[in-house]
Amino acid sequence: MSKFVLLLVGTFLLADYKIARAESESDDRIRVLVGYLASKNSSPATGDGRLYTGAEPPASYSTREQAVVFLAIQQLFQEREAGCDVLVEHLKDKRYSYCYDAPSGIYDRSVGAVCFDIVRLNIYCYQDLGVLRHFTGGQNFLHEMGGKELSTWWKEHRKEGLLKIQLRMIDHQIEWFKNLDLEKAPSVHPHAKKPPIETLQELRAINIRTLEAMKAEINVTKRPYRPKSIDQPFGRMTFLPWATASFNK
Repeated sequence: MSKFVLLLVGTFLLADYKIARAESESDDRIRVLVGYLASKNSSPATGDGRLYTGAEPPASYSTREQAVVFLAIQQLFQEREAGCDVLVEHLKDKRYSYCYDAPSGIYDRSVGAVCFDIVRLNIYCYQDLGVLRHFTGGQNFLHEMGGKELSTWWKEHRKEGLLKIQLRMIDHQIEWFKNLDLEKAPSVHPHAKKPPIETLQELRAINIRTLEAMKAEINVTKRPYRPKSIDQPFGRMTFLPWATASFNK
């Protein structure tokens, strides 16, 4: 075997080694971040998994520790496919992560639930807080899952890449809005009054334009959309060292 061939083979092996090492280091770093999702605080919730309306955390509860959880979530949003690969391994992690404030009270979130939401928001990027106008029940339908567990679905579709997955999901949501029968569409909440049909038509048009713009941005930048918030319209991360919106104060 010539020296040139040996050199060529060695170059390829070195490149493969560097890629494998980089992937390993990235994987280790992401696992550390997942570890930070587990709060050093104990859950302040009562036995039924929630706090009473208007409850404050106990004096021993450190809001600074919850800032660590918040920052870990923000960083994990940036890890894209590599992050999702690790996060789906932790969907059954029952450790306490944070509390979220909802109209009916203040509830716990487990590490597994947070991992689920980070992956979900990477796939269904338009569900990021504030992107769409939420005007009907069923709007956050998870297209294509077909009853499969998230970890199974992700492993089956991961090779497509997050960019293509996001574009396909946006197309699904655009079609969903276009085909939505506004006369039969349920209200956002069973006890909420349904807006006039003209208002629903306007909100649907706004959402379709927003989705089209999101799709265009992804196509132009050639980068997947990065979610910005773990919060949802009726569930906001609370007990942080800074002021947050609340339904119970």
